[in-house]
Amino acid sequence: MSEPVNEEKFGPTRKTLIKIGNVVFVVLLAVMLALGVVVVVVQLAGLIGGRTALVTGFGDDGFTKIACLVAGLLGIHTLILAKLHGWKPSD
Repeated sequence: MSEPVNEEKFGPTRKTLIKIGNVVFVVLLAVMLALGVVVVVVQLAGLIGGRTALVTGFGDDGFTKIACLVAGLLGIHTLILAKLHGWKPSD
């Protein structure tokens, strides 16, 4: 296992990028969770109301595609943020 990263050695540019990256991470996470809640609530309403089109067909519109896009962006951004914090793939 490698040594812990000493973030005090980071320069001002990297520290600024980490701060901005953390804000972007929180925003993407909040948006992804909100979109996921909407998907679940709409499908639950379809299940309770007996409208199967809401349960099975909700993924056919653009809303679910946007939710998946945001989730993908969050995953990629998380890897970038981890590298900024000094994470190494061997850890």
